[in-house]
Amino acid sequence: MTEVAKSSLQGREWRRQVLDDSLDGGHTIQAADLDGDGNDELIAGGRGKPFSTHLYKADDARGIRWTRATLDEGGMGPAACVVADLNADRRPDVACIGGATLKWYENLGGAGSAPRAVLDSSTATARE
Repeated sequence: MTEVAKSSLQGREWRRQVLDDSLDGGHTIQAADLDGDGNDELIAGGRGKPFSTHLYKADDARGIRWTRATLDEGGMGPAACVVADLNADRRPDVACIGGATLKWYENLGGAGSAPRAVLDSSTATARE
């Protein structure tokens, strides 16, 4: 298993906090402020079975408690993810690639709203 962790400076020492220790075959991680609150969320993906991509968001201002939302479970083992505004709506979206599959997770905005998949090259369809 792979750990998803964050480090923060407390005084003069760096402290490591494990957010998730259940990601199998962790292969990609990105940090970005997806919801515009000034705090970065984490996007992490695993290539172990079952494939998965998750979004981690701090529940408090200090980043002590975190919640995991699943973006993709079983559909694709991401080799890499990037964060960019793919549809020019001024909200950062997430795009991940794994093997021959590319997925775009559109940022719908709003508090607590996880991006949703709108393009999945494995099915060659765009979703509305």
